[in-house]
Amino acid sequence: MPNALNIPELFTLLWLLAHACLAVELSAEKTSYTGRNFTHIELYTDRNGVEYIVLAQPDQLINIRADFQHAYVTAIGPKNDSAKCLPHQVRQGLAKCNIQPMANHVKAMTVKSGYLYFCMTYLCGSCDRTPLTPDQQLVVNFTAIDEKLKSATRAVLCRDPAAKTTLTVAPKYYSLEASPEPGLYLAMPFCIANNLNLESSVESVMSIVSLSTMQPFKIGDFSPFWSEVIPSSNKRKQDVLSYHYSFSYNSGSYSYVYYLLTAKSVRNSEFSEMRIGRFCSKDLYLSGYVEMFITCNVPDADQRLRFGYFGEAATFVLPGRQLARSLNASPDEPMLFYTARVLDQELNMRQGVCAVPIAELNRRLDAIISDCGRGLGYRGPSYIRQHFPCSNRGGWESADGPPFCAGSSGLQTEWTGTVDLMGSQHSYYGRFLASVDPATELLTSLAARPVYNGRTALFVGTSVGGLIRYSVGQVDYGSSTMYDRADVADGRAEAVTELRAGASRLFALTASKVSSHPYADCETRYKTCQSCLESRDPHCVWSNRDTVGCLTWLKPEQPDRDIITSAAECLQVSSVINSSINVNASIMDTLVTLVVTKEPNVGIYCYYMNSDNDGTVFETRPSELQLYRAGVGVSCRLSVPDLRQYLGEMVSRNLTVRLSSAPSDATHYLVSVAVQIYNCRRHQNCTRCVGSSAPCRWMPRNSICVAASDVASASSSAADVVVSGVAECPAVWPLRRLVLPSGHSEDLDFSLSGFYPAFMRSFICELNCSQQPSGPLRLPATILSYSNSSSSAAHPVLRCSVFELSYAEHEPVRVCRLNIVWHDGLGCSGDLDSPVAADGGEDGGSLRLYKCHRMAEQCDDCTLYTEELYRCVWCVASRRCSPTCPTSSAALPAAAASASVPRRGLCPAPRIDRIEPARLAEFVSGLELAVSGANLGNSADGVDAYLMLHHPSPAPPLACSLVPGSYRPGKAFRCRLLAGPADGSTLQLGSEYRLRVRLTGTGAQAGSAETTYSEPLMVGRPAVTAVSADRVQQSGRPLVTLFGSQLDSGSSLQVTMLSDKYMFVSSEVLTRTADNVTVRLGNFHHTGIYFVSTTVQNCSESKRYYRNILLQVLPDAQPKILRGSLRRGLIPSGGLPFDIDDGVGLEAVVNAEMIFFDVAANKNYSSSCARRNRTLTSLANGDGAVVWSCPSPAVPAPPPAEVSQSTASRDGTTAQELRVKRSAAASSQQYGNNFTIKYRLDSLWFDYPISVSLVPDPELLEVPSIVSVALDTDSRQQLGSREFKIRGRNLIPTLLVSDVTVMLGDWHCPLRTS
Repeated sequence: MPNALNIPELFTLLWLLAHACLAVELSAEKTSYTGRNFTHIELYTDRNGVEYIVLAQPDQLINIRADFQHAYVTAIGPKNDSAKCLPHQVRQGLAKCNIQPMANHVKAMTVKSGYLYFCMTYLCGSCDRTPLTPDQQLVVNFTAIDEKLKSATRAVLCRDPAAKTTLTVAPKYYSLEASPEPGLYLAMPFCIANNLNLESSVESVMSIVSLSTMQPFKIGDFSPFWSEVIPSSNKRKQDVLSYHYSFSYNSGSYSYVYYLLTAKSVRNSEFSEMRIGRFCSKDLYLSGYVEMFITCNVPDADQRLRFGYFGEAATFVLPGRQLARSLNASPDEPMLFYTARVLDQELNMRQGVCAVPIAELNRRLDAIISDCGRGLGYRGPSYIRQHFPCSNRGGWESADGPPFCAGSSGLQTEWTGTVDLMGSQHSYYGRFLASVDPATELLTSLAARPVYNGRTALFVGTSVGGLIRYSVGQVDYGSSTMYDRADVADGRAEAVTELRAGASRLFALTASKVSSHPYADCETRYKTCQSCLESRDPHCVWSNRDTVGCLTWLKPEQPDRDIITSAAECLQVSSVINSSINVNASIMDTLVTLVVTKEPNVGIYCYYMNSDNDGTVFETRPSELQLYRAGVGVSCRLSVPDLRQYLGEMVSRNLTVRLSSAPSDATHYLVSVAVQIYNCRRHQNCTRCVGSSAPCRWMPRNSICVAASDVASASSSAADVVVSGVAECPAVWPLRRLVLPSGHSEDLDFSLSGFYPAFMRSFICELNCSQQPSGPLRLPATILSYSNSSSSAAHPVLRCSVFELSYAEHEPVRVCRLNIVWHDGLGCSGDLDSPVAADGGEDGGSLRLYKCHRMAEQCDDCTLYTEELYRCVWCVASRRCSPTCPTSSAALPAAAASASVPRRGLCPAPRIDRIEPARLAEFVSGLELAVSGANLGNSADGVDAYLMLHHPSPAPPLACSLVPGSYRPGKAFRCRLLAGPADGSTLQLGSEYRLRVRLTGTGAQAGSAETTYSEPLMVGRPAVTAVSADRVQQSGRPLVTLFGSQLDSGSSLQVTMLSDKYMFVSSEVLTRTADNVTVRLGNFHHTGIYFVSTTVQNCSESKRYYRNILLQVLPDAQPKILRGSLRRGLIPSGGLPFDIDDGVGLEAVVNAEMIFFDVAANKNYSSSCARRNRTLTSLANGDGAVVWSCPSPAVPAPPPAEVSQSTASRDGTTAQELRVKRSAAASSQQYGNNFTIKYRLDSLWFDYPISVSLVPDPELLEVPSIVSVALDTDSRQQLGSREFKIRGRNLIPTLLVSDVTVMLGDWHCPLRTS
């Protein structure tokens, strides 16, 4: 028997399988490696061409393959625990050394010639290099670094993570004759050594660090410039600079190092100037360092505006041919791409991506040095920003620039100067290649690569996690297009801090992960040649050969001639022949021909897709080519019987015809067209027949719809009429809405179009108001005359006379089907179309019968809320809603009998049913009353309301003004008491008021009036006597109930928790009655004792009431679940107690709930939890005082596995054995449904420690027989120790020991599992 797979082996196998899937995913989807606080990323390639990534975190380096399969971590040194002042600190007079222990943070790193160079925030700014070793840890000798640091002479490298340090590796010379060694060229903020505040005081300096000694080889004697992190504020001090990016470039035998920086303007401290600086690595004294202005903007911006900021992003890479040509640069020389935020003429901030050729930078920088060397008056920039012209410090001996690289000058003194507005040849101005609104996001990272077609693919990361892709052509307005945007931070709005361009993928870094993304996804995004090449993605090409479809082309060279790169080369359809096919044709097959502009140079295949384009319906066929005057016809042959079967019972259906060069796959195709398949015979009336998109014609004499090509064969004589337009169709339009009171008689008039007297001799109106077997009611119709229509052609008027048509059912409206039929007197007939009603309402073929008394039972419902078309009025005498009121009778005079309330009239007998609040407060100024009832007028202008003192004695009424917009005719309104009693007193507690409402009529009813009174309104004062919970969590926001009396007094009630020490906390009132108020407490700022206060609030006045009802606010609960209480299974029947039985603060929880989430079914089940207090024994054991127990809900179980009857009969299984097998299968089945659980303590959510699985309900299989035991003590002692075994299915892991209780008489039997 083979060895079983143990758990470690299984874990390893699953881990390898997961990574294998990840590697497969890399070819189509982005992949990622997650972590925390990532700061830097670099790419390198081993000798086999495999890409690797180096990641930096605050305390470690990670060496990982680019497919994220294996990661190797190197910790970055120990914390610095030095408590002594270093020698340089003592020399500088530092009184105290408050240098706290700190961890190493990687501040900068770069890859050069097989090594990783990096600098850390260790004391004195330690730097080192390590060889790049694929699939291994990076080895760093921290002991050697510590030794070098003992004699270091610089200050502490700034710990601020936002203080950026740039690092470039270039040759470093000890003398002009010596061979160079790698030097680390740093522009970095150092903490000021002579300042006690080491965390906040920094200076920006440049230095060249020697790795052999860890000493700066040369630091320029810079004046200290206070550094800042851009953009920390809009107001800045003068003479402040920040470095943003550095890079190196070899020109001939010289190596240069360049710095992008932002410096303050010497004229206005609110603005910053963008500059680029450079020095030669052979310049041993850094005396040839030189700067120039560099900026760019939108095309219409003022070029003299040079103020702004460099962004956080720059890259120095090869450009595309088009961009290089438009900038007069060589495509073989790298170009500097950088982001900038600049000001326009109105000082509005703009940001974008810019590009500048390295040759243009060098030419201008050389000119500055050359001019300054000649002693010209140009005020050139230098690293010392003082107002001195170059000529005041002397010139250089040689006019041939640049100096200090040839070694002939020997001058060892710096020159000084500042940039002035003169000398435009010494600055560079460009245009944005791409721009983004800085109000929504900032540009934080940048990458670029040239593409085969000469364009430049530009990738920009943003401060909110966006990755934007641009296709850049020339530096012309509109030449750059954004073709894609994605979120790489998974919605967390983390900044994309760095981008790195790999061989086939782009790598994006955020604080929490590094992710890889294909440069393009042409294969899956674009299905047609046209969409592929018009997508603006510069990587997409179209292939018609081995792999047909849209391809991602990453090679720098042009594709071969079988690859299409321009949309103009795609097949383009100029016309389609036979785009509508009649399946009633007598032919066996037909051709659909796509006329294209040029002859295809590959074989073309025809694919036939259904109307949803999700599958082929016919066999793929090769196309047939035909020559036409307009081009080349690509014909696809179709079988008419197959089309007839495809159409089925439908009238028409679309069929998509695709042309592809692939003989077996229609996923990617050249072009496609929709072909309409139709059967005119299925149209049942003229309007739909000739109004369809298919070429159908209607023959009214025969009442059939035929294809235009079949008209001749369908005609029986030359006199047959053929209708081709909707206006010619035999149809009727009702001249008014077809609405009729039940039991009334009325004439229905129609306008008749398409009247053909030759065979339309008579007409019948058919009315079908029920489904009775007797069939429709047939009424003769008469042609009266021609209508007085304003249309150009008069139509006859057709009248149907309806006599006392009614229905017996109780519904308010009955819809009758109306159909008008013509007859020729010879046995032929046909239906007239009924397209729409005259006023554009419902179907003209419907007649509505209605009963007003079934629509409304009250006057206001009848006159205000029934539809106008039903013409219902209210009959006063009969108190009934009716189309008309009855005439006089013996019991009523004529005037009283016929009295009615017209539409929108004033109804009699108004009534107030409800007023809120139901109880008045002591003060009424600003009090709003919500009044509802019936027959409360028909206009807000006709409503007057007054609050009248009813008991104990009369008093002047208080006017209650209607709140604008609150009136609902007849039903409700809100009114506001603007003032209380005239003497300024409050209302007396216990007194009674009534609201009097007077309603007046308008229009024809002007002068009429109705009055009504409300039930008595008592004056009360709210009083809280108790609260449902005396202890709550600080942030739980639980629901609690306040108990008391007269809590419904006043317009609204506010509940506030007050404290003598802390800020008050407002609560949300959810429900309110006279006896209790339900509120949701707010978040308390502090724990402690609070008391309840209530405030009665009117619109303009309020009054607060205090009660000594205390509430103890405790810290938020920190729940735990004991290991012995953890459950791993759910059962379908539910009821298993899930206990929250450990932790701190459970006694402060008011409400608890558990949510069980079925992962597979995506469905939630909830369970309310009950609070249970611990026993004294449990408290003595140190357990918490409170347990929350949540019974599991009932969840549906999957159907049990079946043992089929046929299988059982074949193997000889009896019916009894079959039942046993089915029972065993049902009881032993493991359902496998996984559930995750969350529980809520008030408003705070927590995760259950483990997920659980659904298992079958437990089942007892064997119960011991009855045991007779004497109940006296001696007999019990004689019984001794005895075990009773209870067997069952699914008892474990479903049940815990605490779930089962076994009683033997009144004895508790202890349990154990086996």
